[in-house]
Amino acid sequence: MKKIFFAIVVSAICSATSAPAQEAQPEQAVSIEPVVISASRWEERLSNQPDRVTIVVQEEIQSLPARDAAESLVTMPGVTVDSNIGANSFAYPLVQGTRDYETPVFINGIPLTDLENGIGNIGMIPAEQIDRIEVVHGPAGSEWGSAMGGIVNVITHKSDRKRNGYVKAGGGDHGTGFAAANLDYFNDAIALSVGGGTRNQTGLEGDKRVIHNNNGVASFEADLGGLATIFAQAYTFQVEAGSGEYRDFLAGYYDNYKQRTSGGGATLTANAGPGAFKITAYGQNSAKNVDQYLVDFGQYGSLSSKENVYGGSGIWRGVFDATTVTVGAEAKNGALNDEVANKEYNIDTSGVFGSVQQNLDNIILQAGARYSNEETFGTFTGLNAGVLYRFNTAPVTLRATISNGYTVPPLGYRYNEAGGLIKPNPDLGVEKVLSYQAGVNAGLGGGLTLDASAFFSTIKDAINFVANEDGTVMYDNFEEYDRKGLEAQLKWVSGDFNLLANTLQQEIKDVTTGQVVKDKARATYTLGGGYDNGRVMGNITATYYDMNMSEDFGGKDKTWTLNAKTGYTYPLGGGKVIRLSVGAYNLTDAETFAHKALPLSAQRQIEGSLEYLF
Repeated sequence: MKKIFFAIVVSAICSATSAPAQEAQPEQAVSIEPVVISASRWEERLSNQPDRVTIVVQEEIQSLPARDAAESLVTMPGVTVDSNIGANSFAYPLVQGTRDYETPVFINGIPLTDLENGIGNIGMIPAEQIDRIEVVHGPAGSEWGSAMGGIVNVITHKSDRKRNGYVKAGGGDHGTGFAAANLDYFNDAIALSVGGGTRNQTGLEGDKRVIHNNNGVASFEADLGGLATIFAQAYTFQVEAGSGEYRDFLAGYYDNYKQRTSGGGATLTANAGPGAFKITAYGQNSAKNVDQYLVDFGQYGSLSSKENVYGGSGIWRGVFDATTVTVGAEAKNGALNDEVANKEYNIDTSGVFGSVQQNLDNIILQAGARYSNEETFGTFTGLNAGVLYRFNTAPVTLRATISNGYTVPPLGYRYNEAGGLIKPNPDLGVEKVLSYQAGVNAGLGGGLTLDASAFFSTIKDAINFVANEDGTVMYDNFEEYDRKGLEAQLKWVSGDFNLLANTLQQEIKDVTTGQVVKDKARATYTLGGGYDNGRVMGNITATYYDMNMSEDFGGKDKTWTLNAKTGYTYPLGGGKVIRLSVGAYNLTDAETFAHKALPLSAQRQIEGSLEYLF
């Protein structure tokens, strides 16, 4: 299967670069429709990004068999999601083979990643509350700081100035019931959106596992006479999942998991000289409680913590003919209260960053740098450079970047103890990465496009467990890894039909021992297709995983998952519609799933919903 896929990719690249001139469409030099994004910390067109950035938008999410932000990423090449509880509960993204804390998660640009474990739980964000998800592939140290694998930025629902809202309700097997609603108000000057929902599942895993999710999102936008704009947001997500009995922690199960995260912020954007500035302030509060059973050690422990994070940034961007200059500064203060150990830890972070982008006809050159000061971990820098080239004679774009980045380890790795098994290491330092990436985006004709990227990274001072003489373990910087791989997608769109095939091929090797690191997806293959004529829609996705599992975690090396969704939209006139949807999830043998068998928990489910949009 690997040989077939690589043959397709190679032949597609060759056919794209050798396409005859008379078939060229110079004004469509990038096969992806230009989309305004914020992954570079400033809105600009996707087609002007030397960095590899992929997006899934609301319209796609609505047609996918996706119930939360994690499931919405199932068709995105290079991204896998670790989830072991269930929909709308707990899941975090992994980009290009990184570990959980190496890919930070943001919600509208506000850090969602927790201080204790460095995990950004996107599973608690329901699909109804998402406008789009942006993913930067590869180190983003010069823009965002501690981001070795990339970033995931979830943009929540805001008024599209077309509808006044929706009401949605549904249910399914395993005692599933859910409801959501949203109200929008807008005029020429302002737009206000307020929404929320709830989801309850009471019969998972043979009536033993319960999941509750409550959420709310609000946004406000105002145009101050064309001179400035204000965007304010608030959000709250609360999830509880538990079984009331011991679970095999090493198999990836939590006995009881509770998390509540609430936050908000505001951004002022205004013209200033030959450019504009953007000032942002935010705050976030979260609480988490995890009870887990460590089977091999006969210990049952509880982790309970609270976090408060406050921060802000100021960015100025100026445009001088073909040159764009961006400079900025930011600061963040975080406080972690370990309620089990009755200790509080603080972290203060500050940084300055900047970039220059030069547009030269078909070439875009970009370079950026960042200097950060972490009170706990010291000072370090991030650097990156990139080039984008568009062919005049064919709809082909080439991209290449080199990045020098870093990842700051979670505070819990340095200070906290877990049931007496994991000891703190106050000398733990940052991980450093040097990354190279090259890719092609090509229109192959007939509605077929190719998006492929190869990456190679060297990670120094990588963190791993060290065994102590007393039988405990602790985290330390002693590993060096090489990470290489290919992420690629072929997509065909014709009228109301679409098909896609994508893959992630990767290998992570311990430089010291020469051994391949296990318990990471060695390869994934996804096939999907859909139909949508405005009335009737259907979508199906199937993903095959080659997991390269170690014996410690058991389970099968190879597994697959199948998800499907269909729906019908009935127009009522005046822009109002009723939408009926039915989805089938995880249509595979649950017993084939093992720890980190991605991206969904092993639980077959059938769900249906009725939605009124007005």
